[in-house]
Amino acid sequence: MPRKGKLEGSQPTGPRRSVAANKYDHWRRAVKDLLMARWESSADIESVAATVVGMFDAGAKDVEVAAFLYSQEPSEAESSLTDEARLALVQELLKSADSV
Repeated sequence: MPRKGKLEGSQPTGPRRSVAANKYDHWRRAVKDLLMARWESSADIESVAATVVGMFDAGAKDVEVAAFLYSQEPSEAESSLTDEARLALVQELLKSADSV
């Protein structure tokens, strides 16, 4: 799946900076909401959501984000998602950027 690239290519200033910050805030919130609804972990969801958004913004591949989520799950035996379901969730997390 091709990446959209970074939300903002350079460090904006003034009003542009607040628009970029708002986009990231909205995206993080959307990612957090999806994670809370579909993913089980004792990890700090706020931190995981911020990391996921940062990974996508930096151009991480879906499988890299899925591996990160897997690393945040309690244990393989307790994992609530199959590899395929985790990858589908990651793709949904990426699509959530379209709504911001």
